[in-house]
Amino acid sequence: MEKLFEDYLTNGLSEYDAKYLSTYKYVMLLSKNKNITAYFANLDYIYFVEYPTSNKEYNSPLEVLEEELTLTGGDAGIIYENINGDFHVIAFIDLKEKNHTI
Repeated sequence: MEKLFEDYLTNGLSEYDAKYLSTYKYVMLLSKNKNITAYFANLDYIYFVEYPTSNKEYNSPLEVLEEELTLTGGDAGIIYENINGDFHVIAFIDLKEKNHTI
């Protein structure tokens, strides 16, 4: 699944998203039934959580990704951080494979 996300990041984004990809600090890709949706943030990965659980503090990208997968009913997700133009995985979850990494 991680390879599928990598391919989507390089070749699957809309023309608009691909054009501005290098300007984003964080990219989150969520998969539900192999349909991938992209989300972008510039300040912090915490901003991916639109409707946070009240009074909950998110201490890691993995916690944010878990929350988003729960809210969307997704089966896999990944968060990348843009470091000098290279996107590095900072959280990955594949619920079908029960695989979680930070």
